[in-house]
Amino acid sequence: MNFLISGCAGFIGYHLANYLCKKYKKSKIIGFDNINNYYSKKLKINRIENLKGNKNFFFKKIDLKEKEKISKLFKNNKIQVVLHLAAQAGVRDSLRIPKSYFYSNFKGFINMINLSKQHNISKFIFASSSSVYGDKKKFPVNEKTQIVPRNIYAATKKINEEISEDFSKISNMKIIGLRFFTVYGVFGRPDMFIFKYLKSIFSKKKFYLFNSGKNLRDYTHIDDVVGLIDKLINKKFKSKFEIFNVCSNNPIDINKLAIFISKILKTKPNLILKKRNKIEVIKTHGNNNKILKFLNYKIKKNIFDELPGIIDWYKRNKIWRYKDWFKMKNYFVSILIANYNNAEYLNRCIQSCINQSYKNLEILIYDDKSVDNSLTIIRKYRKKNIKFIKNNSKKTGLAAIDAKNSYYNLIKISKGHIIFLLDSDDYFEKNKVHEIVKVFHKLKKIDFIQNMPSIKLGNKLMKKTNKNNFLSYWPYFAPESCISFKREFINKFIKRNSILEKKFEDVWLGFRLGVYAYFITNSFYSLNKHLTIYKSYGQSKKFKFLGYNWFFRRLNSFRYLESIYQNRVKLKFVIDYNITNFICKFLKIFK
Repeated sequence: MNFLISGCAGFIGYHLANYLCKKYKKSKIIGFDNINNYYSKKLKINRIENLKGNKNFFFKKIDLKEKEKISKLFKNNKIQVVLHLAAQAGVRDSLRIPKSYFYSNFKGFINMINLSKQHNISKFIFASSSSVYGDKKKFPVNEKTQIVPRNIYAATKKINEEISEDFSKISNMKIIGLRFFTVYGVFGRPDMFIFKYLKSIFSKKKFYLFNSGKNLRDYTHIDDVVGLIDKLINKKFKSKFEIFNVCSNNPIDINKLAIFISKILKTKPNLILKKRNKIEVIKTHGNNNKILKFLNYKIKKNIFDELPGIIDWYKRNKIWRYKDWFKMKNYFVSILIANYNNAEYLNRCIQSCINQSYKNLEILIYDDKSVDNSLTIIRKYRKKNIKFIKNNSKKTGLAAIDAKNSYYNLIKISKGHIIFLLDSDDYFEKNKVHEIVKVFHKLKKIDFIQNMPSIKLGNKLMKKTNKNNFLSYWPYFAPESCISFKREFINKFIKRNSILEKKFEDVWLGFRLGVYAYFITNSFYSLNKHLTIYKSYGQSKKFKFLGYNWFFRRLNSFRYLESIYQNRVKLKFVIDYNITNFICKFLKIFK
């Protein structure tokens, strides 16, 4: 009997694969996983390395979307039992990055169950979740309780169950869905409460406890989970489709758990009590009578007995030092390219976006009625899923306003949490998006980042400034290609800026955004890294540092800022404004 386990680098998948390898030594245990960065890759790789110590374990790095590669695993290994555990996990992130839940938990699930049907698999066991129940008032919940998901993650699991029931009617497979209730143990997920709390203690940081710690969770040890799955593999089924709760029938108060962990470590809990996160359920408490009677099994593990061993493992392996990549890597990014008659540089610009080391992004291009070869170049990239908009309305004839309109049109259709602007005659360094997203992830209060520019002179790059100060260089370049910002920031800016657009037609969007972030929202960050390359001196020659035009551009932007403030008194106390205003008056006299 050969097994195929999807998600074998995950917590449950790892423990199940290891158990099966040791129990069924004559069987082949085929595992695949995309090893994504939802949480530390190092932890997942460690799990796989441990599994490779078993001679009957075989691993392939495959994504659920890669149907042909998965099909080859079926064809080449005579699989009898499929254990489908791969999914995009997490309740909170399902609102922030719903697209990944659609691809993994919906499309990926259909790929797996379809291929299992095509290859005449005898048993298909898949992971559902206790989150399908939603918030309930009567406990414990059993398999007949009405399910009402409260979030996208739970909804995808409900759909998985419905698809499975339909497939059971048109195939000979025995299909079993398992509603897991908060599984815990060594090698556990670092985004779950126990390990997040341990990380805060060892990192000496505050821990934010939602709902003031009044939530209750039905903790189920990984050894009990694996033991139950093994019995299901060998059990004969009369019905073709079954759903089981996998739980301990013993809800634990999170506050009580935090205090218990603190006592083991002999430390005072540094807890910050927060309001309830509405997408999370207050209590999980499952009735496990159905599965225990069906398999003649008894729950063996108690969380308070197991925690000392788990904490000891956590300390020995220094898990808190593993990088917390999962949130950073799941930010969806939009790169917006504004083009007008830049065919000469357009290929280089687009290619620099495609070649970014950070891959969770979309690329959008707006062409403002170019009369050169730009459209021909853009059309070549359509197969690479690059979105393209052509301006069909009249141009204003004002360069600053036309450029602003180009970006506004792209912002409307973009979907990114973080937005990058790029003029088509400039281009990005390969690591730009990664470096910027890293800063946004680390500095939560920052909404706007401006990196340093470089100038392309023949085959040489000139790094024009190293001053990590917004006021020192912001008139020096048209800064659009150096700026990035959060979607919430641009939405607020557009509402406030629309009143002033006609009055300050020659103030470019980059300066508008910069002064707004620097003075109004206090969310500006100057990144001292040269990540954007400009084609030539361009405007930098005209606006030479401390030159005539440089000062007047600053003054014009200050007056724009003054209008945003709608209160001159505040600007009277800005030293730089007063110096700039004085110098401009002086320059006018001696011009």
